[in-house]
Amino acid sequence: MSGKRLYLDTTAGADRIFGLPETRQALKEVCHDHVLLSSVYVWDEFRRTFIGVAVLCHTMLLNSMVKGESLRDGLQRVRQELNFKPRRKDRAWDILAYMQDPPIRSLENAVDRLEKNIRFTFRRLFFRGLQLPLQDTVHCRMTDESPTIIPPDGPSGYTRFEMRSGCSKDAPRDCGIVTFWENNVEALRLVAAMAIPTGASKATRKELSQVRDEARKIATAIDGRVTESYGETCYVHLGDLVITLECPRDVPIVTSNVRHFAPLTYALSRPKPISYR
Repeated sequence: MSGKRLYLDTTAGADRIFGLPETRQALKEVCHDHVLLSSVYVWDEFRRTFIGVAVLCHTMLLNSMVKGESLRDGLQRVRQELNFKPRRKDRAWDILAYMQDPPIRSLENAVDRLEKNIRFTFRRLFFRGLQLPLQDTVHCRMTDESPTIIPPDGPSGYTRFEMRSGCSKDAPRDCGIVTFWENNVEALRLVAAMAIPTGASKATRKELSQVRDEARKIATAIDGRVTESYGETCYVHLGDLVITLECPRDVPIVTSNVRHFAPLTYALSRPKPISYR
């Protein structure tokens, strides 16, 4: 390796596994001959957004199998259950598409492969080539380290999984996010005043405005209103800012989400993010 470092965000970590062949190849070329960094916070996001959905798919396909349904029935069940949750549905199809090499031939085959992926494969692929230990200044504990394995309830039963995933202002996790923001209050103030690109889409302008608003709230709530830091404020609105600040100051972030990271890195005088799409 050249010794130059890159920092993979959640989109890059996921695309290394689930991206289209051309996406994976482009990402591989960007990362070639570099030391690859990431964080526990990114790993937690990946577990919540992909392994959590894999557990959900496993449960739905297993329920279809217990009912004696076909693979087509099982996939239709997944489609119907996630129809009103587009992002989850997209991730489910990414996971199921990944499992098609070699092609899935039966519902039993799909369930077996999902179980293996949930237990071992997705973790191994996420950590592939990353420098360890991961960055961990937030000590995020939003999800369980691994899904809980529920043993079969009898000789003819099946292994199931549960995965606790959640954090809210009313039920915050035991993490270091409040201390993290206290240590980065100047960054919060810079982001609260950041410029939004004039050419950004209406949706991006709205999202970046939300980032500014939430950063301003926390910067003015450092006096002890710690609940401002938890829940969707952290993992939805300010997740990209957390990743930006956990990344070493001189290291570029590799992401497919340049529209969010570019204004943040500019406001914080960090290297421009690197896109592979």
